[in-house]
Amino acid sequence: MGSTPSEVLDLLSGNFVPRDIRPRVKLLFALSDELLFLDETDEPAVDRNAFLKIATDDALVPDSLRDIVVLETSKYLGRRIKERKSNARRLTWQDAAKYGLPIQPASKAELRSAGILEATTVEQLDSAIRARFSDIPEFWTKTDPAQLYDAVLEKLKANQTFWGCLVRNLGFWGALVAIGSVVIWLAFVAQVGWQIALIIAIIYSGFATGYFILQCLANASYTA
Repeated sequence: MGSTPSEVLDLLSGNFVPRDIRPRVKLLFALSDELLFLDETDEPAVDRNAFLKIATDDALVPDSLRDIVVLETSKYLGRRIKERKSNARRLTWQDAAKYGLPIQPASKAELRSAGILEATTVEQLDSAIRARFSDIPEFWTKTDPAQLYDAVLEKLKANQTFWGCLVRNLGFWGALVAIGSVVIWLAFVAQVGWQIALIIAIIYSGFATGYFILQCLANASYTA
């Protein structure tokens, strides 16, 4: 088994993941390992209690977004959100890809092959991202970095939602990825920038899904 997202996170220096943010991200990673289980038909399902634990944690989701997170996720996942029986087998976040979910957390080797190393500067990180993703939305480069948190927050509250965009591009399980993406982006974007927020999202859900997160946060109408 490869490294867990938490172990990959430890590769990154304090410049990437400030000390005050690191526990919040590790909490998200730990709670994500409680989110999924196999139901009585051996299909993946979302543990209702674990989902609400993330959505209602003040350290993870701002109060102004709480209802949106709960409603949007529930709207798309519907019957896949269930009460977990005590004997139901849990699925770790990494296990999810085996069941068709768009979750493939990046390994240490994948980050290194993309030019993302322990000593990488923010400038080098920006170059590595642009080499991997050629069509970076202007939203990320034109919006004043000091105002980016508020701009992202407003996009998450828009009528055509980030959740809908991920579902359109990734299938209904994209709504599950949206929860952690919101936590990660709002934790990082104001303090250390969108580039590092993207890398943490890639550690959480993979390069392919990270690309759609980047696009859908900038433009909820995006379709590949």
